[in-house]
Amino acid sequence: IVMSSQNAMEAGWKAFDDNKNRYWLCENMTNAAYKPLRQYAYEYHRLGIDMMSTKQEEGRAAITKSLEYLQQMYSQRPNLLSIQVINDTKRGEWKSIYTEGTQQEKTKAVNLLREIDPAHASEYEEILTNRK
Repeated sequence: IVMSSQNAMEAGWKAFDDNKNRYWLCENMTNAAYKPLRQYAYEYHRLGIDMMSTKQEEGRAAITKSLEYLQQMYSQRPNLLSIQVINDTKRGEWKSIYTEGTQQEKTKAVNLLREIDPAHASEYEEILTNRK
């Protein structure tokens, strides 16, 4: 898609248009160096969210594990566009997921989330106090 869109008139498909555009999102998801992003996406959605409909505890555990992939990627490339997009789109969902669960589970999740998304660390603290 990206290759065929290089000649498109619409902005956002070329690497040099900006560093925050469709080109870079696609590049982040296909770059072999960013495999932890794909692992996060699979485990978060398939093993976590899908599981939560029948087994909430197992689903939440898989989601917590998936956050470790995101943490790994963040430690290597903290300014990666895909991580910023994931943080912005999942922040509310993460808070909702962890309002339930054990205190140990919440603490582990909050520690991971504070590291992955330090600009919003105070919002994740709400998980520990059970505020939505």
